[in-house]
Amino acid sequence: MNAAIDDDAFAHHIAKVSVSKRYVYLDNAAVAPICDPAADGLRRYAEEANLHGEIKEPTWGTRADETRALAAQLLHCAPAEIAFAKNTSEGISFIANGFAFEPGDNVVTTNVEFPANYYPWENLKLKGVELRLAKEQQDGRIPPELVEALVDDRTRVIALSSVEFSSGFRHDLERIGALCRTRGIFFFVDGIQSVGVLDLDVKAASVHALAADGHKWLLAPEGIAIFFLDEAKLDEVAVTEKGWLSVVNPNAFLDYDPTLQPDAGRFECGSLNNAGLHALHGSLEMLLDIGIPLIEARALALSDYLCDGLESKGYTIFSSRQPTEKSPIVSFYKEGLDLRPIQVELRKQQIVIAYRDGRLRASPHFYNTPKDLDRLLNALP
Repeated sequence: MNAAIDDDAFAHHIAKVSVSKRYVYLDNAAVAPICDPAADGLRRYAEEANLHGEIKEPTWGTRADETRALAAQLLHCAPAEIAFAKNTSEGISFIANGFAFEPGDNVVTTNVEFPANYYPWENLKLKGVELRLAKEQQDGRIPPELVEALVDDRTRVIALSSVEFSSGFRHDLERIGALCRTRGIFFFVDGIQSVGVLDLDVKAASVHALAADGHKWLLAPEGIAIFFLDEAKLDEVAVTEKGWLSVVNPNAFLDYDPTLQPDAGRFECGSLNNAGLHALHGSLEMLLDIGIPLIEARALALSDYLCDGLESKGYTIFSSRQPTEKSPIVSFYKEGLDLRPIQVELRKQQIVIAYRDGRLRASPHFYNTPKDLDRLLNALP
């Protein structure tokens, strides 16, 4: 057995994800369970708000600052470059709506983005902005040269998912980031399919902005997202949702000083989702305590184990398994099998995977085990 999937070494951490006691839960790329520390954070907030009301509000501000620092540690950036949003879509819209586009400009993305990373850019057609789509190949790959071929002197933004949701294809962010740096292009990354399970260094990859909701690999609730904006690009993105927390001295209620916060906090227009922040704080502490490199190694080793088993049963792996392109998302199929009923039947057996784009999709996280994967493999026809 690969040392990266030594369950004994991870037993303490696996125990913090209670869903694993009831299900073979292999759908972390959809809506993941919240981990025990996140659930504890929710309970703590609910109890404080229930018993003390606003008396505890100062501690919630401290918890927000602590969570911001943890998110910055996760992405290898500064806390001042982190804001919190409602979801990934809102973070993407901060950039799409706040960037200074002109008619004739273009944005480059792919034809297999999750809709959250498509519609905000497609909507720019109202401003005369063209959306260009690099097309996924039949083997589920989108080689970087396909993205590069669409770039010209009017390309203002390249917007990519770090990992594509359906196929699990992992983009070479450092290569695309280098292109953006050389050509003066803004680089946006939808990080929801990697943040929390793959080590993503926004500075090393020259990423200018990123958004990622908590409800996938971060094992946190829906409705709380991390938004990163490089401080060097802060003034290139207009604040289109300006509210009382967007400005300096927000507690001087009647001063009406419109000066924006000097950091990414200017995008937090109003009261934060304190319940979500308490939960996200718990999950981030747990993930960082384990170490993202260790989590990545384990999740990838589990996905390799799964692929070997699937191929031995005659299934075809759609996801790229090239070392620099693979992720913990495994998309697979078998010719002649109706896969949708299989996904439904597996759920009746408390084995949770997804059906996406005509294929089955499994997405193991660190808390999964080889025994989980064996149960899936044994249950598949």
